[in-house]
Amino acid sequence: MLAPELITPTFEPDAPQATLASAYGHAWPYTAENSYGINCYGYALRFPGAINPGDGDGVSNVRDPAYFTNVYYTAGLVVQDGNTNPLYFKPGWRILPGRTAAINSDEHRIALRVGWIDSNGNGKVDIPEDNVDYHFMLQNSSGLWSEKHGHQASQNTGISDPSNFVWSNGSLYGFYNSVTVYIAAKVF
Repeated sequence: MLAPELITPTFEPDAPQATLASAYGHAWPYTAENSYGINCYGYALRFPGAINPGDGDGVSNVRDPAYFTNVYYTAGLVVQDGNTNPLYFKPGWRILPGRTAAINSDEHRIALRVGWIDSNGNGKVDIPEDNVDYHFMLQNSSGLWSEKHGHQASQNTGISDPSNFVWSNGSLYGFYNSVTVYIAAKVF
């Protein structure tokens, strides 16, 4: 495995794009999701349950140190999930260079951040001793973003730019402190 500092994001080169349905692609209107069994990743993908980035290949990556410290590593796992699971997703997922990057009419935007608190102060990720997590937001057809924290009900945040928003985890204000990575996702 590459060291986290050696993993760099890769962006898809400019290529002919499908006609845009709108600036928000195939985003759907906000609808409340109250299911206890759907987490933030499942919510952002309209997946019928709780999943973790990278679970698409049947091998959990949540014990990899980079999972919670290198958002680009985790984003790469998300893209891999989307491009290798034809039962639930359409291939063609990609990391976007920014929040307003053009997307195709069959894509929608999701935003990702990771967070880690070194609870025991040893400088390395220790699961479950440390406080670690990832979080996703979903862009809706209005252009605003919504989210769902774990087992809680979804929220229509009313924010237009997740990069300029403080992402908290309950009482842990600003917990998700990585850069925000935007991904073009394709679902049925």
